[in-house]
Amino acid sequence: DATAPQLLASTPIDGATGVAVNTNITLTFSEPVYAAAGSITIHRSDDGTIVEAIPATGGQVSGVAAGTTTITVDPIGVLTGGTSYYITIAAGAFQDTAGNPYAGIVDSTSLNFTVADTTAPFLVSSTPADGATGIPSETNLVFTFDESVYAATGEVTIYRSEDSTVVESIP
Repeated sequence: DATAPQLLASTPIDGATGVAVNTNITLTFSEPVYAAAGSITIHRSDDGTIVEAIPATGGQVSGVAAGTTTITVDPIGVLTGGTSYYITIAAGAFQDTAGNPYAGIVDSTSLNFTVADTTAPFLVSSTPADGATGIPSETNLVFTFDESVYAATGEVTIYRSEDSTVVESIP
């Protein structure tokens, strides 16, 4: 056997979006593989920062002791919602029964994904400020959130504080 194992599939798949924050990484190879030397490394896509380096021989990688085509990597931490990541795998981190090493992944584009943003935005400040008085009637309403937001369904409703009468509803 002179053929090195090939990565056939992964979960999450390359380019996936909406990935769960607590996802495991599953790697499916062309033949049974065993752990050798090296790590599976999770990087932030925006700046390449290493989030976690997981040794192939460590307890966070299952399936490697028995030699199987499916390897599961269980990151310790939870990934951040709304963030893009990429995975690198050191050359030789896995090998087949004949000792042929897996070539690895060394770039930022072969296995990347974006984690779902599961945290609702919250209002940080507004103009006019809550409880403000003496505000001119032509003052625009300005809302500042903790993250970028986009118009969706619903409306902003302005009420008269004295009697809760609707003054205006803005879609």
